Amino acid sequence: MNKIIYNKHKGFTLIEILLIITLLGLLSAIVLSAINPIGQLGRARDLQRQQDLSQLEQALEKYFIDNGRQYPASIPLGRYVEICSDTLTSGCSNLSFLVPQYLSSIPKDPTGVNYKIGINPDNSNISLWSEAAEQAELAVNKFFVLAAAAKDPAFDTGIPVGFNNPVNTLALQSDGKILVGGNFTSYQGVGANYIIRLNSDGSRDTSFNVGTGFNSTVNTLTLQSDGKILVGGWFTSYQGVGANNIIRLNSDGSRDNSFNIGSGFSGSVSQIIVQSDGKVLVGGGFTSYQGVGANYIIRLNSDGSRDTSFNIGTGFNSWVYSLSLQSDGKILVGGNFTIYQDQPAGYLIRVGN
Repeated sequence: MNKIIYNKHKGFTLIEILLIITLLGLLSAIVLSAINPIGQLGRARDLQRQQDLSQLEQALEKYFIDNGRQYPASIPLGRYVEICSDTLTSGCSNLSFLVPQYLSSIPKDPTGVNYKIGINPDNSNISLWSEAAEQAELAVNKFFVLAAAAKDPAFDTGIPVGFNNPVNTLALQSDGKILVGGNFTSYQGVGANYIIRLNSDGSRDTSFNVGTGFNSTVNTLTLQSDGKILVGGWFTSYQGVGANNIIRLNSDGSRDNSFNIGSGFSGSVSQIIVQSDGKVLVGGGFTSYQGVGANYIIRLNSDGSRDTSFNIGTGFNSWVYSLSLQSDGKILVGGNFTIYQDQPAGYLIRVGN
């Protein structure tokens, strides 16, 4: 008698199911690519556009840094033109000077057309983009690249002359004039020892007379509500008269003699904050004020005397670089310290008022 053999199948295992799903996914991708090759090519071109625009942005940023913090004059304001690499094409932005220092060549869109560039008049940003972007949902995010704020032509510091050394601090007056302090000794080729005031267009404000100015670096400038100016730094004189690292000036640049600092600070002043009650917080690299210990932070009364109600005890063990006053009067302090009042304090601490 013939036997009929019947094997009962127990079903697929989990591993077999996962393998089948993976294979189906791969087959689907292959089929979709075969069905829509144009879409795949468009995505590849868009990736190339993104890379090209990123290279252009980086090249413009390097040019900006190397050329007195100015962008090329060939970039138009308020209109958007094609980027070209020769002087023969009219109505375009010639960026050929970026080659070979910043770019090996000026890139073009994969379709052969030129990319576009312009300065947005609303926010002064440089915009780079491709009109041929093919993935509509990515067009804005991927192909509208903001470089950085373009130079405001209404503010002229006289580049390439300008300042002869770095600017450390700025303070903007309510009338639009700009106080500037730093390591410089001249502005636009004329003496300006570590401090100057500019008009809103970048010209020197000649009504601010500093005479021979400071003998060394200004680190910080703070405006009082009455227009007087607190100046801190690493200087020991102003207009040839002693002023150890802090001084208050009148709005015309003369010394305010009502702010009596005596022998002043033993070291550099990094930051000054004026409280609403007129008291003055000072932080820096000093260890004494007027010959009495003050380890890296102190609060002064409005006349320059020490505010003895601000008790720091042994203070910090190293420099205070930054101060910030909270609305509740508490003070955030940052710096190079690791100890405050003999207790651990890792570079940032909040103290009471």
